[in-house]
Amino acid sequence: MLSILLYRTGNQVWQLWINTLLQAFYFRSIDFFQLLFFSFLRKIYGLLLIGKLLVPFSLHVELPSWQWKVYPNVLIFALFLFWLFHWCIGKKRHQIQLALIITVSLLFAPYISPFFHVFAINIGQGDCFLLVEPFNRSATMIDCGQNLYRDNIEEIVFPFLEDRGISKLDLLLLTHDDFDHSGGLESLQNKIEIEQIITDSSQKLPYPFMQNLLIDRVAEDENETSLITYIQYDGFRYLFMGDASANIEQQLMDQYTSIPCDVLKVGHHGSNTSSSKRFIDWIVPKFSMISVGKDNRYHHPSPEVIANLNDVSSIILQTQDVGALHFMTWKNHLFLETDAGYYGYQYNGDT
Repeated sequence: MLSILLYRTGNQVWQLWINTLLQAFYFRSIDFFQLLFFSFLRKIYGLLLIGKLLVPFSLHVELPSWQWKVYPNVLIFALFLFWLFHWCIGKKRHQIQLALIITVSLLFAPYISPFFHVFAINIGQGDCFLLVEPFNRSATMIDCGQNLYRDNIEEIVFPFLEDRGISKLDLLLLTHDDFDHSGGLESLQNKIEIEQIITDSSQKLPYPFMQNLLIDRVAEDENETSLITYIQYDGFRYLFMGDASANIEQQLMDQYTSIPCDVLKVGHHGSNTSSSKRFIDWIVPKFSMISVGKDNRYHHPSPEVIANLNDVSSIILQTQDVGALHFMTWKNHLFLETDAGYYGYQYNGDT
């Protein structure tokens, strides 16, 4: 259908523009070399295909690549469909206007989203979360866990950042010094600029919507030193527990009157050393994120933790089941989507 569309337009300007959009939607990048020489390369590829069918041969030619990363969001896709409708009914003036709007939107896509984004990147048995303020004002990562059998940063995290149009991290929070939480630091620093790194709860956070809890605590092991980060944005509250244990949960309950929680990053990947029934009953999370590897050797999450979360009717979201998670909020409205196609919505009008 799309090839027929390109043929029917006849106009080279329209063909170039439609090719640009197709590259953006399918590859999240625009290759200007491919665009400029599209007509020529199409004929060459056709001749090579015919030749290969007649006489099998092997040929490798590396073409120049002048790529520009883009992030076409849902709004741009909707505009494109609207343009197609106007193209079909032949309203030329509206075609040009919509084409200009789509092009400008595509150029500035990362900067025109009014939503606050929270992503749980699916890296298997480890933690990696990304927070992006509206209009791309800031990008914060919480943990960058590594894996013994693959480079999570190279294969998952950095491509994810590129796909979202993130070229710099304003802040990186490393909850504690475990390989599955901070092991990717060096690899990440080699890939992307990181403006500030926080490794201790006494360090001041640069954003008013974010705070580290329980600065003064008694910790018995590395997990209990985990940064505990509380985020409030658009009327929703997020609590990131790192690998903090039940002992630290008790100290939180002793020190704070209450910690309202809409979205909980379940402590220690759902291990029964964390998420005690008393603590879960105290915070009553509406959504519970468990970042965990499929068929992991630790048998996380624990049935006991799942039961504790079920007792408060929390919606449990395990990355091993639903893949990456994406929470998106705007003025007391929360939208949820997962890689597995799960969608959710919540309104916090009374907050």
